[in-house]
Amino acid sequence: MNKAFRNACLWLVTLAVLTISLNSLNPGAAMASSSSSQPAKVSSYSGPAQVFFPNYSQFVADPLLHFWRINGRQATFGGPISRLSVNSKGQTVQFFQKMALAYYPDTAEVRPYEIGRIFYEAQPDWVKDAAPFAKMSASSASRQQYFPESGHKVSFGFLDLYNNTGGLQLWGYPLSEEYSLTLLNGSSYTAQFFERGRMLWSSATGAVIDPNFGTLMANFNHADTTFQSNPASSNVPNYDTNLWEHWVDVNLSTQSETFYEGDVPIRTNLVATGKPHWETPTGSFYINKRVYNEHMTNASIGAEDYYDLYNVLYTQYFTYEGHALHYSWWRDTFGVTGSHGCVSEDYTSAEFAWNWLSLGSRVQIHY
Repeated sequence: MNKAFRNACLWLVTLAVLTISLNSLNPGAAMASSSSSQPAKVSSYSGPAQVFFPNYSQFVADPLLHFWRINGRQATFGGPISRLSVNSKGQTVQFFQKMALAYYPDTAEVRPYEIGRIFYEAQPDWVKDAAPFAKMSASSASRQQYFPESGHKVSFGFLDLYNNTGGLQLWGYPLSEEYSLTLLNGSSYTAQFFERGRMLWSSATGAVIDPNFGTLMANFNHADTTFQSNPASSNVPNYDTNLWEHWVDVNLSTQSETFYEGDVPIRTNLVATGKPHWETPTGSFYINKRVYNEHMTNASIGAEDYYDLYNVLYTQYFTYEGHALHYSWWRDTFGVTGSHGCVSEDYTSAEFAWNWLSLGSRVQIHY
């Protein structure tokens, strides 16, 4: 094989990874792996240590599962598409639709696997020296960030996505400039490679995490993507957010509340709690009554603190003295005290609380 023909073949392989669509892939050859392979770190938080994703026919276990849950879940990583495997460095790796995760035993931590870097390093020098991988000089243009470590910049919508989804910790460094990408289905995008993933942009979608890049790299790395089953004898539950406790933490010092799934924060918003002489109690409480549309009244007509309020939506009592989480339609300002002891919420927050919590859900209140 002459050198020119060999180089052409290598470039065709590169182009296939840059432009191929998910629908054109076939499962790659199996890596050395096992469905019972587990990262060495033992879970120290509540909830199942392993779950099965029936829509993807794959298991995911802690600590990869915990990292996936706390860093964006499907929105960031997609669903699991490979079995666990252990690479030559002893790192436990699992591929997801958008990225891959790995447990690094030398540092006892989980972080995104450098699938973009692995692909980049597999290319010959002449590919690395050509667009879009060729290194660029620094730029001081607005809404751009230049990374001297890799010689590339990230701009505009890609920079916003980078910063809003974890930045360097999640993505690593950019490995390319922006380039044009046309999938086999005819869809056209602007794309950019990073050490741990790829971003896409179009006028219709804006900047998004490439939904198929993890699958492409699973194929490139010959990951075992064969489906698994979950027999009843395994005692492994199917993935469901309700496998972990749904509860709320109310911080009286910051006048805010944070909703949790186990130890994973889901949402934080401002509230208005008890004013002086009507302080909201501190401690651990549990929702004992829920009223979708409540009528609230207190004291006697003409009294200084008399109120008579209708249509108090999403009311969830957590004491038998009448303290509750609820929508306060009469209030415009949150983040300050002002209630008669309840945790007052705006409509969106109260609706979320109603759907997230249930009878018996824990309400933790503290300064």
